[in-house]
Amino acid sequence: MHAAQTGDAGQLGRVLAAALVQAPAAWVLGAVALALFGLAPRASAAGWAAVALCVLIGEIGPLIHAGDRLLDLSPFTHVPRLPGGAISAAPLTLAAIAAAVGAAGLAGFRRRDVG
Repeated sequence: MHAAQTGDAGQLGRVLAAALVQAPAAWVLGAVALALFGLAPRASAAGWAAVALCVLIGEIGPLIHAGDRLLDLSPFTHVPRLPGGAISAAPLTLAAIAAAVGAAGLAGFRRRDVG
């Protein structure tokens, strides 16, 4: 879409990288939902509360000048602001967190008597 609007296909890589760097933060939210489903099935709807909390923090937090401690609750605040920002290791850390939390959720689901 960017290339079609600007006529500059050379920016496609930068824009694609900016979109993909957000994926590990979304994986963390998916892993939290999986962990809730596997470890505490009655609380699995709280996964949606985590998504809502991240949206509220991301949209309203800066408007009300919330402190860094509150803003840091959202995994999306830890990803680099691309294009234009500096690349950091935060997405790798978020991917590792998502893998660990997701693995705990899968292990909890396997222990349940579902069948």
